[in-house]
Amino acid sequence: MIEWLNQNQGFVLGLLTFVYVVATIILVIISLVQAKLTRKSLKSAAESEKRRYRPHVLFDLYSENVAIYASLQNTGATPAFNITLSLSPEIYCEIRGQKRECPLIGQSVSFLAPTREVRDACAFGGEFGSHFPEPIFTGSVSYEDAEGFVYKEEFKIDLRAQRQLLSIGKKDPGKELEKIANALKDLTSTKFNPLIRVMCEDQYRQEQEEMIFEAQKQLEDHKNSLNQPVENNNDSDSPQLKADDF
Repeated sequence: MIEWLNQNQGFVLGLLTFVYVVATIILVIISLVQAKLTRKSLKSAAESEKRRYRPHVLFDLYSENVAIYASLQNTGATPAFNITLSLSPEIYCEIRGQKRECPLIGQSVSFLAPTREVRDACAFGGEFGSHFPEPIFTGSVSYEDAEGFVYKEEFKIDLRAQRQLLSIGKKDPGKELEKIANALKDLTSTKFNPLIRVMCEDQYRQEQEEMIFEAQKQLEDHKNSLNQPVENNNDSDSPQLKADDF
Protein backbone atom coordinates (compact mmCIF):
# COMPACT_ATOMS: atom_id res chain seq x y z
CA MET A 1 0.00 0.00 0.00
CA ILE A 2 2.76 2.36 0.92
CA GLU A 3 4.64 1.41 -2.25
CA TRP A 4 1.46 2.12 -4.28
CA LEU A 5 1.01 5.51 -2.65
CA ASN A 6 4.61 6.37 -3.33
CA GLN A 7 4.15 5.44 -6.94
CA ASN A 8 0.88 7.43 -7.27
CA GLN A 9 1.56 10.54 -5.19
CA GLY A 10 0.18 12.88 -7.82
CA PHE A 11 -3.12 11.05 -8.04
CA VAL A 12 -3.49 10.90 -4.28
CA LEU A 13 -2.72 14.60 -3.84
CA GLY A 14 -5.23 15.47 -6.56
CA LEU A 15 -7.89 13.31 -4.94
CA LEU A 16 -7.27 14.86 -1.53
CA THR A 17 -7.41 18.34 -3.04
CA PHE A 18 -10.73 17.52 -4.71
CA VAL A 19 -12.20 16.21 -1.47
CA TYR A 20 -11.01 19.34 0.35
CA VAL A 21 -12.56 21.62 -2.25
CA VAL A 22 -15.87 19.74 -2.14
CA ALA A 23 -15.94 19.90 1.66
CA THR A 24 -15.16 23.62 1.54
CA ILE A 25 -17.99 24.22 -0.93
CA ILE A 26 -20.38 22.26 1.28
CA LEU A 27 -19.35 24.28 4.33
CA VAL A 28 -19.82 27.52 2.39
CA ILE A 29 -23.29 26.44 1.27
CA ILE A 30 -24.21 25.50 4.83
CA SER A 31 -22.92 28.87 6.08
CA LEU A 32 -24.95 30.71 3.42
CA VAL A 33 -28.09 28.78 4.35
CA GLN A 34 -27.54 29.52 8.03
CA ALA A 35 -26.97 33.21 7.29
CA LYS A 36 -30.15 33.32 5.22
CA LEU A 37 -32.13 31.65 7.98
CA THR A 38 -30.63 34.04 10.51
CA ARG A 39 -31.56 37.06 8.41
CA LYS A 40 -35.08 35.69 7.96
CA SER A 41 -35.41 35.09 11.69
CA LEU A 42 -34.15 38.59 12.50
CA LYS A 43 -36.53 40.09 9.94
CA SER A 44 -39.45 38.12 11.39
CA ALA A 45 -38.52 39.23 14.91
CA ALA A 46 -38.26 42.85 13.77
CA GLU A 47 -41.66 42.68 12.05
CA SER A 48 -43.18 41.02 15.10
CA GLU A 49 -41.76 43.73 17.33
CA LYS A 50 -43.01 46.39 14.92
CA ARG A 51 -46.50 44.86 14.92
CA ARG A 52 -46.38 44.78 18.69
CA TYR A 53 -45.63 48.49 18.96
CA ARG A 54 -47.67 49.74 16.01
CA PRO A 55 -51.07 51.48 16.09
CA HIS A 56 -54.08 49.34 15.28
CA VAL A 57 -57.28 51.26 14.55
CA LEU A 58 -60.57 49.36 14.33
CA PHE A 59 -64.00 50.56 13.20
CA ASP A 60 -67.14 49.10 14.70
CA LEU A 61 -70.91 49.62 14.76
CA TYR A 62 -72.72 48.52 17.90
CA SER A 63 -75.97 49.17 19.75
CA GLU A 64 -76.20 50.53 23.27
CA ASN A 65 -79.70 51.06 24.69
CA VAL A 66 -81.55 52.56 21.72
CA ALA A 67 -78.59 54.29 20.08
CA ILE A 68 -76.37 52.95 17.29
CA TYR A 69 -72.77 54.02 17.79
CA ALA A 70 -70.01 54.33 15.20
CA SER A 71 -66.65 53.83 16.87
CA LEU A 72 -62.99 54.28 15.97
CA GLN A 73 -60.71 52.71 18.58
CA ASN A 74 -56.92 52.43 18.69
CA THR A 75 -56.12 49.04 20.22
CA GLY A 76 -52.40 49.32 19.46
CA ALA A 77 -49.48 50.43 21.63
CA THR A 78 -48.57 53.65 19.77
CA PRO A 79 -50.58 56.66 18.52
CA ALA A 80 -52.30 56.70 15.14
CA PHE A 81 -52.26 59.74 12.86
CA ASN A 82 -54.41 60.97 9.95
CA ILE A 83 -57.18 58.39 10.34
CA THR A 84 -59.62 58.27 7.42
CA LEU A 85 -62.77 56.16 7.33
CA SER A 86 -64.75 55.09 4.28
CA LEU A 87 -68.08 53.29 4.69
CA SER A 88 -70.72 51.99 2.33
CA PRO A 89 -73.58 52.65 2.71
CA GLU A 90 -73.07 55.81 4.71
CA ILE A 91 -74.96 55.91 7.98
CA TYR A 92 -77.10 58.88 8.99
CA CYS A 93 -79.98 59.88 11.24
CA GLU A 94 -82.75 62.46 11.15
CA ILE A 95 -83.06 65.08 13.90
CA ARG A 96 -86.11 67.36 13.69
CA GLY A 97 -86.53 66.52 10.03
CA GLN A 98 -82.92 67.28 9.09
CA LYS A 99 -80.51 64.64 7.84
CA ARG A 100 -77.35 64.32 9.93
CA GLU A 101 -74.46 62.24 8.62
CA CYS A 102 -71.92 60.54 10.85
CA PRO A 103 -69.01 63.01 11.36
CA LEU A 104 -66.44 60.19 11.42
CA ILE A 105 -67.00 59.38 7.73
CA GLY A 106 -65.04 61.29 5.13
CA GLN A 107 -63.15 63.35 7.70
CA SER A 108 -59.65 62.81 9.02
CA VAL A 109 -59.01 62.24 12.70
CA SER A 110 -55.55 63.75 13.10
CA PHE A 111 -54.54 61.94 16.29
CA LEU A 112 -55.78 58.98 18.32
CA ALA A 113 -53.83 57.86 21.38
CA PRO A 114 -53.46 54.20 22.37
CA THR A 115 -56.54 52.60 24.00
CA ARG A 116 -58.58 55.71 23.15
CA GLU A 117 -61.93 55.67 21.35
CA VAL A 118 -63.83 58.21 19.28
CA ARG A 119 -67.52 57.42 18.85
CA ASP A 120 -70.70 59.08 17.68
CA ALA A 121 -74.37 58.26 18.25
CA CYS A 122 -75.12 58.16 14.56
CA ALA A 123 -78.65 56.73 14.66
CA PHE A 124 -81.38 55.36 16.90
CA GLY A 125 -83.07 51.96 17.06
CA GLY A 126 -86.32 52.17 15.14
CA GLU A 127 -85.02 54.84 12.79
CA PHE A 128 -81.89 52.83 12.01
CA GLY A 129 -83.92 49.75 11.16
CA SER A 130 -86.18 51.69 8.79
CA HIS A 131 -83.26 53.36 6.99
CA PHE A 132 -81.20 50.18 6.65
CA PRO A 133 -83.41 47.09 6.24
CA GLU A 134 -80.27 45.13 5.25
CA PRO A 135 -77.68 46.38 7.77
CA ILE A 136 -74.50 45.19 6.03
CA PHE A 137 -71.64 47.70 5.89
CA THR A 138 -68.26 47.48 4.18
CA GLY A 139 -65.33 49.86 4.11
CA SER A 140 -61.78 50.51 5.25
CA VAL A 141 -59.78 52.52 7.79
CA SER A 142 -56.51 54.15 6.69
CA TYR A 143 -54.03 55.61 9.16
CA GLU A 144 -50.33 56.27 9.75
CA ASP A 145 -47.82 55.58 12.50
CA ALA A 146 -45.25 58.03 13.90
CA GLU A 147 -42.80 57.19 11.08
CA GLY A 148 -45.35 57.88 8.36
CA PHE A 149 -45.96 54.25 7.41
CA VAL A 150 -49.50 53.83 6.10
CA TYR A 151 -51.81 51.04 7.27
CA LYS A 152 -55.16 50.07 5.82
CA GLU A 153 -57.69 47.86 7.57
CA GLU A 154 -60.66 46.58 5.55
CA PHE A 155 -63.82 45.40 7.30
CA LYS A 156 -67.31 44.03 6.77
CA ILE A 157 -69.94 44.49 9.48
CA ASP A 158 -73.17 42.50 9.42
CA LEU A 159 -75.78 43.64 11.96
CA ARG A 160 -78.60 41.38 10.83
CA ALA A 161 -78.05 39.12 13.82
CA GLN A 162 -78.54 42.13 16.10
CA ARG A 163 -81.78 43.24 14.49
CA GLN A 164 -83.75 42.52 17.67
CA LEU A 165 -81.27 44.52 19.74
CA LEU A 166 -81.78 47.57 17.57
CA SER A 167 -85.47 47.91 18.50
CA ILE A 168 -85.70 47.39 22.25
CA GLY A 169 -88.66 48.79 24.13
CA LYS A 170 -87.28 52.05 25.46
CA LYS A 171 -87.99 55.67 24.71
CA ASP A 172 -86.22 57.18 21.74
CA PRO A 173 -83.88 59.92 23.04
CA GLY A 174 -84.15 61.87 19.79
CA LYS A 175 -87.93 62.03 19.95
CA GLU A 176 -87.87 62.85 23.66
CA LEU A 177 -85.47 65.73 23.04
CA GLU A 178 -87.73 66.96 20.26
CA LYS A 179 -90.71 66.92 22.63
CA ILE A 180 -88.73 68.88 25.23
CA ALA A 181 -87.74 71.44 22.60
CA ASN A 182 -91.35 71.87 21.50
CA ALA A 183 -92.49 72.28 25.14
CA LEU A 184 -89.85 74.95 25.74
CA LYS A 185 -90.92 76.66 22.55
CA ASP A 186 -94.53 76.76 23.77
CA LEU A 187 -93.43 78.19 27.12
CA THR A 188 -91.61 81.06 25.45
CA SER A 189 -94.38 81.79 22.94
CA THR A 190 -97.02 84.55 23.43
CA LYS A 191 -99.83 81.99 23.21
CA PHE A 192 -98.95 80.52 26.59
CA ASN A 193 -100.89 82.31 29.37
CA PRO A 194 -100.47 80.51 32.70
CA LEU A 195 -103.24 80.85 35.28
CA ILE A 196 -101.88 82.50 38.43
CA ARG A 197 -104.02 83.29 41.53
CA VAL A 198 -102.69 86.12 43.63
CA MET A 199 -103.61 86.29 47.38
CA CYS A 200 -102.19 88.51 50.09
CA GLU A 201 -100.57 86.96 53.17
CA ASP A 202 -103.22 88.16 55.67
CA GLN A 203 -106.09 86.77 53.63
CA TYR A 204 -104.29 83.45 53.23
CA ARG A 205 -103.69 83.16 56.99
CA GLN A 206 -107.32 84.08 57.75
CA GLU A 207 -108.62 81.36 55.42
CA GLN A 208 -106.28 78.83 56.98
CA GLU A 209 -107.41 79.75 60.53
CA GLU A 210 -111.07 79.48 59.52
CA MET A 211 -110.48 76.05 58.01
CA ILE A 212 -108.70 74.87 61.17
CA PHE A 213 -111.49 76.26 63.42
CA GLU A 214 -114.18 74.58 61.36
CA ALA A 215 -112.34 71.25 61.46
CA GLN A 216 -111.91 71.47 65.25
CA LYS A 217 -115.61 72.32 65.66
CA GLN A 218 -116.72 69.31 63.63
CA LEU A 219 -114.39 67.06 65.61
CA GLU A 220 -115.80 68.39 68.94
CA ASP A 221 -119.41 67.88 67.81
CA HIS A 222 -118.58 64.33 66.79
CA LYS A 223 -117.07 63.59 70.23
CA ASN A 224 -120.10 65.03 72.02
CA SER A 225 -122.51 62.92 70.01
CA LEU A 226 -120.58 59.79 70.99
CA ASN A 227 -120.60 60.68 74.74
CA GLN A 228 -124.42 61.20 75.04
CA PRO A 229 -126.12 58.42 77.24
CA VAL A 230 -128.67 56.12 75.72
CA GLU A 231 -132.08 56.00 77.68
CA ASN A 232 -133.59 52.58 78.33
CA ASN A 233 -137.35 52.35 77.78
CA ASN A 234 -139.16 49.18 78.93
CA ASP A 235 -142.45 50.17 77.27
CA SER A 236 -143.52 47.35 75.03
CA ASP A 237 -144.80 49.84 72.47
CA SER A 238 -141.44 51.51 72.13
CA PRO A 239 -138.97 49.88 69.71
CA GLN A 240 -136.23 47.79 71.24
CA LEU A 241 -132.65 48.41 70.29
CA LYS A 242 -130.74 45.41 69.07
CA ALA A 243 -127.06 44.80 68.78
CA ASP A 244 -127.34 44.74 65.01
CA ASP A 245 -128.67 48.35 65.04
CA PHE A 246 -125.28 49.70 66.13
